[in-house]
Amino acid sequence: MTVINVRVPVDLKNRCVKRSQSEGMKLTDWITRELESALSRKERVD
Repeated sequence: MTVINVRVPVDLKNRCVKRSQSEGMKLTDWITRELESALSRKERVD
């Protein structure tokens, strides 16, 4: 594992926190899943 620090607007973070909680996930796990999903979609297009 490694650490990525990302600065985002407060409202974006709050939306991500709410979404992750609604799915019963930790924020870090939710962000990781979403990034992996976005990369997979992109790789299929390329």
